[in-house]
Order: sequence, then structure tokens, then C-alpha cells
Amino acid sequence: PPTIDRTDVERRIAEVADYPEGMHITRCNQVLIEVLEATGLTASHLSGLCNPYAEVSLKQRHRSRRNLFSKRLENRKTYFIEKTLAPKWSQQPQVFVFDIPEEASHVTRGYSIRVSIRSFKGLFLAAPF
Repeated sequence: PPTIDRTDVERRIAEVADYPEGMHITRCNQVLIEVLEATGLTASHLSGLCNPYAEVSLKQRHRSRRNLFSKRLENRKTYFIEKTLAPKWSQQPQVFVFDIPEEASHVTRGYSIRVSIRSFKGLFLAAPF
């Protein structure tokens, strides 16, 4: 493969980044995931609604034949939005930057990004007297 000048790539990335500090790609072998919205969710509460949040995971497939399941390298979560079936995370940017192992740029299989939508089940607090 051709050699890449990493400092030049990192400089060019910094020139086009339009995300707030800490929410953009700063070097090679990173991926940026922005969670915007979810649609078509099913209700998880008796009210007919749910409290959805997104869980974003970087996964790597195990190399052993005995265990074909993925192992999580990194896991991030958005904040939950109360009582909706169509959440939009536009109030506060939900941007996650993952460091990808350098070997992932040379192999076509084995690494994946998984986004799961779950419903937050909060604790029931007693009403104040």
C-alpha cells in the first residue's frame, strides 16, 4: 500500500472539522458516529410510549473458532428522551469518536459498529411528603 503522511492527513482533517472541541476526528484510524434520530419504535411501557436512548458499540469478532460472538471494544450511550416513539437527539449533539485499531484498515472483515436503541427503565422514586 502507498505510504500516507499522517501529519498531513491530520492537518487536513482539522481544516474541515465542523464539530465542537472533542467531538471530531483528530488523527488517522478514527471514525465519527453522530446519532440523529430513530423512527418506528415499539412501546415498552403501558402508556404506549418508551424512553429511548441509543447505544453505539465498536465490536471486534473473536479470532477463535469456539467463540464466534463479537467482543465490545468500546461502548457509548446517548441521553434518553422521555415518552416518545420517534426520538430526535437534536437538542444536544450526540457525537462519538471511536479509535479504530490500525489493522482494521487492512482487513475487510472483523470490525463493526453496532447501534442499538433501548428503552430507559428509571428507578421509581417516592413522592416527597
